[in-house]
Amino acid sequence: IVKEIAMLSNVFATFMPKPFEEFEGNGMHLHISLFKDDKNLFSQNSLKSGISKEGEYFTAGLLKHAVDFMVISNQWVNSYKRIAADNESSSPISWSNIPNNFNAIIIPQIRKGSEDSSRIEFRIPDPGCNPYLTFAAIITAGLKGMKNKYKLEKPSLINCFSVTMTASGSFSKVANSFISSRTFDMSLDIASLMKSSKSLPKLLDFIDSSKNL
Repeated sequence: IVKEIAMLSNVFATFMPKPFEEFEGNGMHLHISLFKDDKNLFSQNSLKSGISKEGEYFTAGLLKHAVDFMVISNQWVNSYKRIAADNESSSPISWSNIPNNFNAIIIPQIRKGSEDSSRIEFRIPDPGCNPYLTFAAIITAGLKGMKNKYKLEKPSLINCFSVTMTASGSFSKVANSFISSRTFDMSLDIASLMKSSKSLPKLLDFIDSSKNL
């Protein structure tokens, strides 16, 4: 629908993650919270993070395994041009409860009386992903964090003047990370298929070296 309406105005709409080098890219920021019955499990926000302990475990799971599932949430070569860019990209695998555009996860401040709106904003995925696989991977990583009670590290104080890129900057790196990870073995069998492909390393090298993609 978006593309059809754009064509009526003689313009072209795209959800490509990084169509122009000099401008910001297209992200797919996800606002995530978990509910049990009618209760938001993230809403006990007496902690400094602004969310409950369960929410912190979930957030820590995403941060720990983000690179493992980026081959799913950021599956185009162009995806890494957005992530590695200098302008408002979520490159650092870190979190903050101070609004900015340079962390993988932001925990919004919730007004008193609106605790049911407690959530995290996950900023790594882009519109090129398969949403079904992406949501499955995110939930798997988050629940693993809750199950194993991953510790949430201190928030990042990063800002637009002190960005240090820490996210993987190429498709081959995250593909290899996914293959070696055992986080998603119980829900996805893609890794075993990729391991058995003799042509995969050559394919990844070709993708990374191609300047036209």
